[in-house]
Amino acid sequence: MYTNKHAWTNKDGTYKEIYYYVCSKARTARGKSCDYKAMLKKTDIEPLVIEAIRELIKNQDFAAEIKSRIGKEIDTSTLNRELKNYENKLREVELNKTRLENEIDSLPEDTRFRERKLHDMTLRLDGLYDTIAELEEKIEDVKLRRKAVEQDAITLENIYTLLENFDKVYDKISEEEKKSLISSLIKEIEIFPCDEAELPLKSILFNFPVYKDGGDVCGFLWDKSTHVSTCVDAVNPILERRIFSLA
Repeated sequence: MYTNKHAWTNKDGTYKEIYYYVCSKARTARGKSCDYKAMLKKTDIEPLVIEAIRELIKNQDFAAEIKSRIGKEIDTSTLNRELKNYENKLREVELNKTRLENEIDSLPEDTRFRERKLHDMTLRLDGLYDTIAELEEKIEDVKLRRKAVEQDAITLENIYTLLENFDKVYDKISEEEKKSLISSLIKEIEIFPCDEAELPLKSILFNFPVYKDGGDVCGFLWDKSTHVSTCVDAVNPILERRIFSLA
């Protein structure tokens, strides 16, 4: 779904506008169409999403788990061991290369079968250079993977910090900042088909792991009567559900 704006000016000159979510396939596109014709008011769905997030962070166990993840040391020990192993091998191969180069340079002119020996040693030297290039590529790959892990951890820490302080900042930031904040937290939102439930919000799928009932999950079902519960099928929405991103 995407947002569509309905705007008008009243007789007294006041300007009014209402934002609706509408199905992106309501009109036939590339041979696909959708019969979901309802327009969902922005003011009917977005407050429920904010309420769901606030309900989530009020849970004491969830809040404690969030705090424990902030500033948590990143475990890159496996990658560090892999990197050290490649670096040790590289030093060994470079040492062998230096020794072989010295042998080539110091080979006496009157050595029997000198040309053949030089040829064989040169082939060995080429093989060592190939090994060095391969090890250097592996070292660079491990460093990039370690950096990616560290960057992901920093991003997650920022998100968890935002969650911890959500109630303190949300009502004080601009609409554009609210949009950016919610977009960083939420991947998908599901709503019920028309008039299937009293409230439209069905589930929320986050951009990151969250803590619930003793484990990591990414999605939650939202039910006003039962509050937030683990969403089992959030990543595989069935066809009749409508999915969209916040405006």
